[in-house]
Amino acid sequence: RMLRLFSRFREEFDHVLVDAPPCLEYADARILARNADGVILVFRANKTDKKTALAVVDQLMRDRIPIAGTILNDWDPKSGGTYGDYTYPRAYRRRGDNHSLLAFGA
Repeated sequence: RMLRLFSRFREEFDHVLVDAPPCLEYADARILARNADGVILVFRANKTDKKTALAVVDQLMRDRIPIAGTILNDWDPKSGGTYGDYTYPRAYRRRGDNHSLLAFGA
């Protein structure tokens, strides 16, 4: 039934976004992702740790689910200018790297 619904959406709309639960905790997200063109990961600043984020990416890669991008919610640029190994706001760079990292992309 879900496949028919996705098929109908593809015919009627240019883009469809589906909000899904955390994919490490619930299988629903991975099931939905297998029927999508790609996923956009949403991580919460100061809540999602690096280990969890990497586990999500690893799981999606093993499932061969394309990652279309990433959103970092609730990040406060006044909180000190860093998040994990990255410095802000001038460029999205890993400390010590001389090349920029894409904040959005697959």
